[in-house]
Amino acid sequence: MPVFATSRPHPRPPDCTEGIDAQDCRGYVVYLPQPEADGRHRHVVIPYPTQAYADGTAAVARGRSFHHGRLVDSLRKEIRARPR
Repeated sequence: MPVFATSRPHPRPPDCTEGIDAQDCRGYVVYLPQPEADGRHRHVVIPYPTQAYADGTAAVARGRSFHHGRLVDSLRKEIRARPR
């Protein structure tokens, strides 16, 4: 799910995708099953949307791609650090 990167102050959960080799994503790429004549696979790029606000500002959506196990470890670390 995309996350809108903005300078607007709002409460956010801790970013558990930091420090786990997560890569920034700006959308999806769908590879089609039939390759081109030269052997390259055809693909369709689907960018994340831009969120426009009533005051005229906009925020570009940002996603993160990561290895699932490292995210789970990061979430566990964050939960253990919280007071009970």
